[in-house]
Amino acid sequence: MATRHPWPLRLRMALFFALIVLGSAAVIIGGAWWGMVRTGYGAPFVMPAVVGIVGVAGITAWVWLMFDENVARPLERLASALTLRARGVADGSVDLELGKYLGDITPAVGEVARVLAERREAEQERLTRETARLAGQRETLGLVLQSLADAVIVATTRHRITLMNREAERLLAPEGQVGLDRDITTLLYRETLEDALAVLHGQGGRMPHLDLMLATQAGGRVLTGRMTLLRDGQEAQGYTLALRNITDRVAGSTEDATAREVFTTDTLIEVVARALPSDTAFRLRGSDGARAVLCADGVAMIRLVARLVSHVADTATGDIGVRVSQDALHLSWDGPALDDAALAAWRAAQLKAAHGAPSVADVLSAHGLRIRSEDGHVSLNLPLLQTGAGAATAPEARPEFYDFDLMTHPDVGREALADLTYVVFDTETTGLSPSGGDRLVQIAGQRIVNGRIQPGDVFDRLVNPGRPIPPAATKIHGLSDAGVAHAPDAAEVVAAFEHYAEGAVWIAHNAPFDMAFLAQAGARADAVVLDTVLLSALAFPHEADHTLDGLATRLDVTIPEALRHTALGDAVATAEVFLKLLPLLDRQGITTLKQAVDACATLHGLRRKQAKY
Repeated sequence: MATRHPWPLRLRMALFFALIVLGSAAVIIGGAWWGMVRTGYGAPFVMPAVVGIVGVAGITAWVWLMFDENVARPLERLASALTLRARGVADGSVDLELGKYLGDITPAVGEVARVLAERREAEQERLTRETARLAGQRETLGLVLQSLADAVIVATTRHRITLMNREAERLLAPEGQVGLDRDITTLLYRETLEDALAVLHGQGGRMPHLDLMLATQAGGRVLTGRMTLLRDGQEAQGYTLALRNITDRVAGSTEDATAREVFTTDTLIEVVARALPSDTAFRLRGSDGARAVLCADGVAMIRLVARLVSHVADTATGDIGVRVSQDALHLSWDGPALDDAALAAWRAAQLKAAHGAPSVADVLSAHGLRIRSEDGHVSLNLPLLQTGAGAATAPEARPEFYDFDLMTHPDVGREALADLTYVVFDTETTGLSPSGGDRLVQIAGQRIVNGRIQPGDVFDRLVNPGRPIPPAATKIHGLSDAGVAHAPDAAEVVAAFEHYAEGAVWIAHNAPFDMAFLAQAGARADAVVLDTVLLSALAFPHEADHTLDGLATRLDVTIPEALRHTALGDAVATAEVFLKLLPLLDRQGITTLKQAVDACATLHGLRRKQAKY
């Protein structure tokens, strides 16, 4: 691969002509000086020397302008057009009018473009056949997944979702954001998954799968599941979860086998008995009512209660009494109450000896638990399952999706740009000045995963700006006061967008404009944001037009007129533009997120300095 010269062609040509002027001036000055020395007269040589230097500079400048306009600039445009076609970013023939003064070079470029188009067409036909074959296999896989009564999820060891079927989406949608490359631990408790993975890891492949019970974090439901570790040789790449909602069954029965497997108040009594020292007297007081099912991360709750009981046993004198009421665990003893310092130490303690393991306070907060202490008595309220909590509303149907390449991702800083997860967003506003009182009226986002736009994974919300929308703004984006009258305010929508975009790199066209309005509504400042204006300037350093319309034309991206100047339409167009910029950035040596961020920061700094002059 040829090494790209660090200086653009037009700059090198300008320097070349500048050297001609300097060289000519040196010759003229040298001749004048020699004449003065030979004749002893200076005046007759000064004016001709000045006129000669000015004349040579003027003629050279004119020749340079003609050369730049008719040779250097067309060469760069032809090179850019040929590069776009060589990398498959653009199709079609090259406009030969770009280089009408370049002689045989222009027809040669046109011929190369034609040959490239023919070869790409042949390759596209082969890829179409192969894609059809893979699509058939995917359809078969989809039919198999759809036929399963269980929810099926495949995740990486970092708990990022790489596959799920419709049943999984239906089951987990009430818990929060569900989608490709989402973190499953926002839906299910991390501690349970981590412990199950540790068990399977420790067995070194001798245990093919592990049955486990899980509780959902938000929906208050109990799931039964089977985890299977996915290995590439000896290295774990991820795991599968086959889940089934058993909430209604365990809430309505205390006798069947399923109910005996779940985490109940009876389990708490067993935990208390095991946690107490062998020499401690233990008496069980009658529980109030029937046994209740706990909606909780069983592993974390067992460790939490065991640590609490051990803490009480170290402090108490005499017998320890245990009672489970309708909504709380009660421990009683002879002696003083646990003081604030003791309770604080218990809350700060980690549930297990591991870096990053959750503390007691983390589990209390996650389950909404409270602890109260009085003389000789401490109570811990319990997260009881409510009958009927398992009802879930099926989300709008959309096809299964998967991307097993997500299992092999390295650290984000070294990860290829094409392999990252992005949310490309756009906003519509009442005007152009957030500091002047203008506000958001719409936010839309389009998700990109592993270099592919996810058509069904979008964010599109209207915003009530809390002020009238000017008619001039309505003419641009079509949004009126009546259309947003019942929409939520900006703070609520921005918070929902941040949740949607969590874990992704943000992309916008002219990002400072959009980010200023998001920040006005309380958006966080730590998101990694790429600006396609700056990326375009890096990919096309010789072009002056970096507008979205200009980029769309240059990169053969079609923006339907009905979607132009709508937040979602512009977000989708920006997503397509970004994906077509990636191979051009690769040609500039920009292949990772860190390189892109650093290059954009450098370019932004240069532009700010230029703006001062």
